Amino acid sequence: MKKLIWIISLIPLIVTLFVLNILPESIPMHFDSDSNVNRMGSKYEQLLFPVIILALALLFTLMMSFFKKKAENASTDKLRKEALNNVKALGIVGVATAVLQGALHGVFLYGAVLMTESNASALPFDAARTAGIIIGILLIIFGNIIPKTRRNSLIGFRTPWSLYNDTTWRLSNLFAGYAMIISGAAVLILSALFSSTKLIVWAVSVIFISCLVSMIYAHNVYLKQIASSAPDGK
Repeated sequence: MKKLIWIISLIPLIVTLFVLNILPESIPMHFDSDSNVNRMGSKYEQLLFPVIILALALLFTLMMSFFKKKAENASTDKLRKEALNNVKALGIVGVATAVLQGALHGVFLYGAVLMTESNASALPFDAARTAGIIIGILLIIFGNIIPKTRRNSLIGFRTPWSLYNDTTWRLSNLFAGYAMIISGAAVLILSALFSSTKLIVWAVSVIFISCLVSMIYAHNVYLKQIASSAPDGK
């Protein structure tokens, strides 16, 4: 899985290096919520996002190596299986992240090429909707993965309450996973209904509410666990 993450993560860099040969020195680099150009910059700034994608690939690789080593040094079969489960979850998320971020970069790189050729002052597509679709898909993927993680300090829905014990972790991450899937689907629907500033406001609101509700649920589960473990009468 590590090799696949790196292969996918290298593609945006390779494509960008090829495209740079046909772009002028100065190209549109930043856009407002209505997809209008509000900053020109050097074409070499297009290399920034591919480098970030590679940095994330390195991060996922290091975390996977951490849990793999943890599995190898596990003192019990339970701990070994939990660590390997986290390696698998990280691999899936890493591949999905690389694919979708590469696609997002590709879309904007293609937009820069089209704008350069036509001398246009705005992207030929809605930037906010494009980002909304990518974010919505990522949320759905993450929502399906985090319930499969096991208690740890690196990945999953991590709060002081969810980390309390295996039960609080399992229930909190299951709820947060469903909340992420729902919020991801909502962002996709919003991307079809709205554009520009309205979409950004609605999408941020949906994600914020999802996180807030998940935190409240995790806290309630934690309180129930504390109550159930307390001596009678206390």
